Amino acid sequence: MQEKVRNYELTAGVNDIAMATELKKDESYKVVYSKNGVGYSEEDPPDYQTFIKDFMKRNDFPAGYYEVYGEADFFVLEEHIQMEAVIDFKVTE
Repeated sequence: MQEKVRNYELTAGVNDIAMATELKKDESYKVVYSKNGVGYSEEDPPDYQTFIKDFMKRNDFPAGYYEVYGEADFFVLEEHIQMEAVIDFKVTE
């Protein structure tokens, strides 16, 4: 995820690499976003550290323009399918 106004990367570890999920016809598959693993280092600029601290303590998102990238890699029968998408959203105060 990236906050585009400030150009901040909001990276987090991915725990479900190589995870197997059975998809069923006409049933949606949903993954709820979790802020776990988003952080900063002492070497990051102070304004970035402040943003991340605020981001992590909230149940919502600070005002901004966010872009989320996702990808999926799976097989249907013997066909290998790779998909990617970008979704963006704005949060206003």
